[in-house]
Amino acid sequence: MKRSGERTRAPLAQKKVQRFKLGKPENLTLKVIQKGEAIRVINGLTHKANIQATELATLYRNKGMTYAQIADKLNQTHYQTRINKQFDGKAVYRLLQRVTI
Repeated sequence: MKRSGERTRAPLAQKKVQRFKLGKPENLTLKVIQKGEAIRVINGLTHKANIQATELATLYRNKGMTYAQIADKLNQTHYQTRINKQFDGKAVYRLLQRVTI
């Protein structure tokens, strides 16, 4: 017997191929969008990986390193973003902007 997830995925994939519009756009109100954004901001500020990387990035920046150099250093020492990606200069810049705000 197939699992319910498998029974659901196949028809949805078929609808997508047919370019059928999935979901319920009327549920995506401005209030819901703002709530989701607020949750993402809080998650970014409170996630352990971001806190640790921010501390190191602040130290490296105070030593005069560029954002790209800091990103390289974080990647070399196996730090990752909250979603398990490698850092780049822009990500380091954003981390440090949160500290100065």
